[in-house]
Amino acid sequence: MQEYLRRSAVWAQELDATREWPFFDLAAHVDTSIRANPQALDALKSNLESKTTGTVVFETCESMLHWSALKDSGHAVLPALDDPFEPLIVMYERGGGFTSGKGFIDFDGLSMPVRTWRDRLEPVPAVLIDDTVLDELDKES
Repeated sequence: MQEYLRRSAVWAQELDATREWPFFDLAAHVDTSIRANPQALDALKSNLESKTTGTVVFETCESMLHWSALKDSGHAVLPALDDPFEPLIVMYERGGGFTSGKGFIDFDGLSMPVRTWRDRLEPVPAVLIDDTVLDELDKES
């Protein structure tokens, strides 16, 4: 999550979207006319409704679909920044989830402060998105 917050802060600054940080529709800040396929959004909603995910998980997945549609369109010129959603995708693929509220992000009882986008704006990744590294971090927690 820390790496997502870092990347999200970098993108928020780049797209002048700092007021919406940390969970926002990045694609809409690049081109509002390119959106995800409605059938893909319906499938996402159907899939996540059967699970006990929070609203923010659905919203981030929806934003990922819009981002993917934007990248696939070939019409947007994007800055050479790290993929904003890779950390969340990896977390979700590894079975993780979270809720967010009142300035904290909660992971099944463990929480971390969100802080501000400026606090998260770092040039160096918070953690390497690598299975071996992540496996070791999982063992420690």
